[in-house]
Amino acid sequence: MSSIPGAESASSDLDTQTSRPRRVIRLPAKLTDPDNALGYDSNVEKSRAAGERGRVTTRVRTNDESGVSTSVGNIIDEDTANNPDASTVPLLNTEMSTPALTPSSIAIDDDDSEPIAPHKGKRHSRASNASAPSDADMSESDEDNIEVVNPKKQARKKRQSSSKPKDDVNDDGILMDINVQEIEDIQPSVSERRKDIDQFFRPTTDRRGINGRMKPHRQCKLCSTYIVHEATTLRRHLGARYAGAYRKWALENDFQSKLPDDVKKRKEAFNAVKAQQATLDAHLHEMPKKERVYAYTELAFRCAAIEWLIATDQPLDALEHPKYVDMIQTAARATNGVTIPSRKTCRQEIMNMFHEQLAALKKDLSNKSKVSGEISLTCDAWQASNTDGYFAVTAHWIEESRPGDWILRSALVGFTQLNNAHNGQRLGQALYLIADRLDIVDRIGHITCNNASNNGTMLHEFATQVQRKTGKLFDFRKRRINCLAHIINLATQALIAAYSKTPHFDPASPVDHLNIAASDHRDEVGLIRAIAVKERSSAKRKEMFRRIQLKAKVPRPLQLLIDMKVRWSSTYMMLHRAEMSKHHVDVFVYEIAREENNLSKRAKLDNLKLEPEEWTRVTLFLELLGHADKAQQSFSSENISTLHLAIPALEALHKAWLSRADCVKYADFSDALYVATDKISEYYDKTELSDAYIVTMYLVPDADGTKGKHFLKYWSLSLQKKAREHIEMIFEARYKQMYGSSGPAPFAKKSSKLTSLMCELSDDESDAECTSSPLTAVDGKPWLAEFNRYLDTTESIPEGMSVIQWWGRNALRYPVWASLARDYLAIMASSVSSERAFSQAGITISKWRNRLKADVVEALQFLKCMLRNDLIFRAPAPSSVLEQELKSDDLNGNEDSGKKDAEVINLDTDSLVEKDPSSWDIILDSDDEDLYDDN
Repeated sequence: MSSIPGAESASSDLDTQTSRPRRVIRLPAKLTDPDNALGYDSNVEKSRAAGERGRVTTRVRTNDESGVSTSVGNIIDEDTANNPDASTVPLLNTEMSTPALTPSSIAIDDDDSEPIAPHKGKRHSRASNASAPSDADMSESDEDNIEVVNPKKQARKKRQSSSKPKDDVNDDGILMDINVQEIEDIQPSVSERRKDIDQFFRPTTDRRGINGRMKPHRQCKLCSTYIVHEATTLRRHLGARYAGAYRKWALENDFQSKLPDDVKKRKEAFNAVKAQQATLDAHLHEMPKKERVYAYTELAFRCAAIEWLIATDQPLDALEHPKYVDMIQTAARATNGVTIPSRKTCRQEIMNMFHEQLAALKKDLSNKSKVSGEISLTCDAWQASNTDGYFAVTAHWIEESRPGDWILRSALVGFTQLNNAHNGQRLGQALYLIADRLDIVDRIGHITCNNASNNGTMLHEFATQVQRKTGKLFDFRKRRINCLAHIINLATQALIAAYSKTPHFDPASPVDHLNIAASDHRDEVGLIRAIAVKERSSAKRKEMFRRIQLKAKVPRPLQLLIDMKVRWSSTYMMLHRAEMSKHHVDVFVYEIAREENNLSKRAKLDNLKLEPEEWTRVTLFLELLGHADKAQQSFSSENISTLHLAIPALEALHKAWLSRADCVKYADFSDALYVATDKISEYYDKTELSDAYIVTMYLVPDADGTKGKHFLKYWSLSLQKKAREHIEMIFEARYKQMYGSSGPAPFAKKSSKLTSLMCELSDDESDAECTSSPLTAVDGKPWLAEFNRYLDTTESIPEGMSVIQWWGRNALRYPVWASLARDYLAIMASSVSSERAFSQAGITISKWRNRLKADVVEALQFLKCMLRNDLIFRAPAPSSVLEQELKSDDLNGNEDSGKKDAEVINLDTDSLVEKDPSSWDIILDSDDEDLYDDN
């Protein structure tokens, strides 16, 4: 059974009975800091210099008899470290409890990531770059390994680092090779260009002209004269009579004068400058365009569309794509033909649209009335098929479009090319520049990333840049969320690797996977992998397997799947597909063996057939992997809040595997299950570093309307008390941040007459609206009124309503709780949104378009994400009358005529739509006796 560090002795019996990870909750010393800043030493250079004076830090993590984690720190001088005869080492600062984060504990630490396996036959050691630890550092429970400094290796490493060329940095210390696009100036819209006309003239009305025809006219606000509604005519009227008033208004409103005289002067000045430049205009003349007129018929259009589909290698349903249909419908309204934009024009329009939408998103996020909470991020790095590296950042926030109407929004805010080393410093500065581009550096909440070793340094560098920019501390340890999907992937990979020793299929070594590892029994995973490779090795064998299924009257024959090393789910799908068709697989192995004339090879093929007991083990192994698949599916959505499921999912998966490790039925998987549960325990302990997990579990009511049900049902009494005290401290800090130390007097919600009448007619005595009691303040603790009222009130979320929508409608009842909901419910439990950005980019950067530059790649991915999430900001579409007027507007000859306000199409397929889990209980099997049996 795995040992979970950090458990309390008081709850050890209960934890042993339930087979769940034991847990300790840190209660930070300071939660009243409104900036959420736990102090740490910002002078990194001094710390690094102090660490190079030959001092050695040794930390040993032990467990005492009561199960309490003990951190022992030793400081040894250089002579003692190099003396092999030294038998005693002084021990300093032995702590028996887990303290809150201290200033010295917030330093660069990548040990919270997946460790790198040491070389065989060598002792794994690394030089510490940190300074000699303080007393507070000695009790840091994160350090669970021994660090030893070898002076010779340290000197060699120092010489190697000094010989490397230094990266160029700018005045702010940012690496010069990080190229994050700036937001360019946006051309004014049609309504903005005609703002002067709307200022001096009333709305359009139809009047009869001199020729007796009805024409649109506008009335001058200064002289009440009706003038034909044409931009040039209206401005000539203003220039002739009210030029002074017009120019004064334009100056006060920062509007460029468009009076005919002013426009003429600007053109003359421009031509004067242009005349001084040597050109070939005098020797050239414009060639007349040859217009080709096509007669439209249904047959001609169909043939042209099919030829386009064939010539451009489009899928057969490309003509049915909503955006293609919309484009054709737009072109069908043209009266004078359609001008096809060139490649250069298309690229420019894409870049213009990118900068316009990015500026609109920046403006929308800066609107505190709509986005008043924190903005959480996810990030990840990726390499495209053309070997270019990219760094993706997605933002997630809660938007209040109308009072009480909350919605969770997300957008891809950065897709920056990084072709240099993906070290922590470079990633951290890229993350900072992307956030600074949208002016949200001081509003970043939590950051979700995977457990790679460089992400710890990335967040430290980001915190350094945030402090330099805003002067505020960013506690990157507390605000880091480890990707739950990545944690489950690591644990399941450990389970598969411990049980199956057969290598994965590698095209470069096509026979390695045939070395079926065997201990007490054959490796069923390797056997199925070998059969799948045989089935997919040729078209003849594919057809053979298809005919075997058709002969058995299978309505939809399927091919076998081959798994890949980096994703455990591919192994799960490979086994699941084979187990579904196990009878057809046995027949296929028999048939391919009969076709082989070589007796030796035939015997090897016959040996691939699985025996009935081996198929039974495949079924049991699929059952074990199914628990991980169910847990991972809970975090695959970016449209709903799922962080509250993190702790219950890890606990449920840990118990599901650990409870089966001692069962006779799963004896063959016992060792592998212990390895997997140890991996879960390793990352489960790190959830105590962040408040977000506990807070979100209280913010999401359970199906029966209770809050914090998981703690009451599965945690010991001491842990329940600590959880309640922990959330109370966070609530108190937020209350004081909003209202100060004293705060406003508590008030009771006034019921309307209709509400009172409905309460009298209602048969439900537990109705929250009818039974809610007035808020009563506790002496010296005014925040307890709202705090207790929310936790003690039973109220469930109606069916079809998300938890974020529910909080929007109850924000006035629980203002402090709602403030926490704005910040914490936007945190992503996994970095799946960044992964989806990479999947979309893989379609864009294909072998046919592998020379796209970094700027247009980012623009395409950003706009694609905005379309999918319905975040495209559009100006009102101009009318046809306005388009005709713009043609006669001599103030700007190349003004855009406006574009149709196209309908936004949701690009998500039905398979990607996620339903809002009503409770963490969906992760657990309700009919699983082993999972709930505590005896």
